[in-house]
Amino acid sequence: MRVPTDARPIQRRDGAADAADATTVTATRRYNPLFDSQSGSLYAFEGWSSSDGACNQPQEMIHRSLLDGLMSALDALSTSPKLEAVRLLWPLDLSTMRTPGWPFEQTSERLRSAGIDPARLVFEVAGRGDTAELDQVLAFLAELRRDGHLIAIGAQLSYDLRLRLLHEQAPELARLAPFLVDGVEHDPKKRLLLTHAVRQLQGLGVKVWASGIQNDAALRICQDIGCDLVAGPALASPESEPARIPLRCGRTGEDQKMRRRDDTGPELVRSQLEQPPPLPVDAPMQQVFDWFREHVEHSYFPVLNAYGRPLGLLRERDIKRFTYSSYGRELLSNRALKKSLADFLTPCPTVDISASAELILEVYAASDQPPGVIVTKDWRYHGFLSQAALLQIIEQQKLATAREQNPLTGLPGNRQILAYIGETLEAVDCTRALAYFDFDHFKPFNDRYGFRHGDRVIQLFGELLRKGLPANSTFAGHIGGDDFFAGFHRIDETEVTGLIMQLLRDFECNAESLYEPEDRERGYIEAPARADLSTRRLPLLRCSAALMLIPAGVGKADQVETITRQMAMLKKRAKASPDGLATLSLEMP
Repeated sequence: MRVPTDARPIQRRDGAADAADATTVTATRRYNPLFDSQSGSLYAFEGWSSSDGACNQPQEMIHRSLLDGLMSALDALSTSPKLEAVRLLWPLDLSTMRTPGWPFEQTSERLRSAGIDPARLVFEVAGRGDTAELDQVLAFLAELRRDGHLIAIGAQLSYDLRLRLLHEQAPELARLAPFLVDGVEHDPKKRLLLTHAVRQLQGLGVKVWASGIQNDAALRICQDIGCDLVAGPALASPESEPARIPLRCGRTGEDQKMRRRDDTGPELVRSQLEQPPPLPVDAPMQQVFDWFREHVEHSYFPVLNAYGRPLGLLRERDIKRFTYSSYGRELLSNRALKKSLADFLTPCPTVDISASAELILEVYAASDQPPGVIVTKDWRYHGFLSQAALLQIIEQQKLATAREQNPLTGLPGNRQILAYIGETLEAVDCTRALAYFDFDHFKPFNDRYGFRHGDRVIQLFGELLRKGLPANSTFAGHIGGDDFFAGFHRIDETEVTGLIMQLLRDFECNAESLYEPEDRERGYIEAPARADLSTRRLPLLRCSAALMLIPAGVGKADQVETITRQMAMLKKRAKASPDGLATLSLEMP
């Protein structure tokens, strides 16, 4: 599908012409900011125009009104110094791409004449389109990408085209369905669907943005899930002029920054970056041969477009047959054959420098055994992670995980438990619960049967904790020895109490099997008293639980120490309780 050839240059009109058109078509232009969910900085502004009375006007006039809005926004990009790093996200309706009035070629020329990187104009593909013309649509989008523009997938795009775009065009951005974002703070099923959608798209190297975020609770969930970009009334209102858009989300600051979902190893990733020198895609083939000769330590090079964005890799093996043939170099250097560097490119997965190590490994695993992963910063080439570097990241991750886990149970240790408590106290949009578990009569059992049996008891409870609690809304940890921890999100008192009581019963029942038959039959063990040589009868093992309930709207991150002290005191009440459970509800300070 070609760019329309009958499009006319957009002319600046005088006031009389504007007034005449105002009687027929009145355009209302709004610009909605999109913020980076990690830093809170302005990433792009989404522009749209709505025209009153447009339904009765010629198609060309409607397009002219829409394009005036696009040109106005592009003017703001080129003239406002504070917007020099900001992108414009503009809707591209499939139903309008074939009609006169969309001068894309002139738009690209305007960007070039103003010295603006075309990547700062992102087209969001929207609409249903015609299934029979999918190939034409994809060809048209490929032309836009060759011009340097970025492509975003709209939420309402047809399913077939969405899949084809993901598979063939590797879009840079994707909008999440507004239905999933709306009310996600009250709907666990929406949160689950949102999580899967984000992970799937990010696994393909696509940045994800959530729009229409209405409140702090929904914002926090979108951040926790890992959305790359966020937008909506909870962050900032749309503006009629791009220059009025704030450069940073008003909710960020030194003491309240947007949180990352996963901060796993960003410094480790940076430390493993390699810097193979890139080649421009328009480099003559003779320069390519010289490049391999000058940099013999590299067997591949990233290939970039005119704006520094990676297009793929050039591997030495792909041109080796020309290198070692009698006239191979001369043939490739002959312009009459029309062979260029682009003919030898190999696709390579690309990730942003801010991506977690976990996400980078997922992106690599989803690819067809590439030599590594290209790393970008602000869409431009920043470095390369080879297969050896990725293996090193995996090994370091395993070591870091092992250091944090309890070696006996494999559960997270104290550092992760404290971090979880802090995050839980900040998540004031829902009800939460924290539980502290401690065995009763464990020392006499350990003295009687030995530490190996004691370890089996600890492993038994760790396994029950891992399997007996719902994985999608709980956190299980091992404080040390016979002390354990569990945290719960979006759960009411009745449900969490039932889960814990069942866990205590299961442990007591399973622990009995570790005793000798005569001790089980008696229901106690005999052990010497510490003060004298007399014999004491001590009950069989059980577990006590101190349960702290945290209602919605209650809690602050600086209350971690207070919470841990209160739970330690509550544990004493639990040990004195007949059923081994003591409960306390945290109140508003």
